[in-house]
Amino acid sequence: MFTYVAGLATGCLIGVCCTILLLLLSAALTDEYPHELRKISLLQLAATGTGIFAVAYSAYYMNFEKSAAALLLLLAVLGSAKIGGLVNGFISAALAAGMLCVLFLPPIGSLRIAEPSDRFVLSLFLITAALGSRLVGRTRELASQRQQS
Repeated sequence: MFTYVAGLATGCLIGVCCTILLLLLSAALTDEYPHELRKISLLQLAATGTGIFAVAYSAYYMNFEKSAAALLLLLAVLGSAKIGGLVNGFISAALAAGMLCVLFLPPIGSLRIAEPSDRFVLSLFLITAALGSRLVGRTRELASQRQQS
């Protein structure tokens, strides 16, 4: 009975997390942030992907626990959002969640997540990374608007 309730709760949380991520991404693609999309280049996306991959692989190589790796990847996502902006933060959050799933959540090497508690960890990571990227990206945008005026 407990595994059913835990699976139901984590499924609902993952659904809410993905809905929030999609809403934030749609807000980034509307008229509110059109200039952010024009600023992103392939070089910037490659640097983001390489940075997230390097952080995740370093944590994997040093045998970090999944909680420590999640915090380290969250720090990398927030740094990416600070440097590259909101959309870059969303892209790095998705990459970091994928790396966290493949490298740290059992079964290792698969996108399948066996334990409901690990699904909960991944959904909390996605919510925190998406909201943190939104906050940091918005702060960056406001700072650049103040400098222009």
